[in-house]
Amino acid sequence: MCRPRSGEEKEKIRMEEQAWEDSAANRAYGEALTLKKSDPRSPAHNYGNLKLNFATFSALLWTLLGEQSDIYKKRYAIYKTMDQEQVMENLRFFTAVFCRQVTWATIDDDREFFHTKLLPENFMSGDTISFP
Repeated sequence: MCRPRSGEEKEKIRMEEQAWEDSAANRAYGEALTLKKSDPRSPAHNYGNLKLNFATFSALLWTLLGEQSDIYKKRYAIYKTMDQEQVMENLRFFTAVFCRQVTWATIDDDREFFHTKLLPENFMSGDTISFP
């Protein structure tokens, strides 16, 4: 008799599949299995993951700050650039080290942007808050 899988069984299968995927990049299968959902994930290690990071972060910025936000415009421009065919033709240059350097450079730039102390008057004036 066939019965549908329980939620626990489905979750275990998903975790095993994710562990196989993670171990293909830079982690041992056993180590990948021991990671919890709350553990921090490693940065992007290939073109697809890096592009997905920019898409996800752009969507988050659009949701929180709106489409007129300068930081959103810059991050979305990077995503659109990565989506071009000329960039996709050069996938061999998107090594794990390069992708991680881009990720950390982006985080550093964003820290600088969000570190700027703003007062309510900055938002009420109607001026654009520009990206550093």
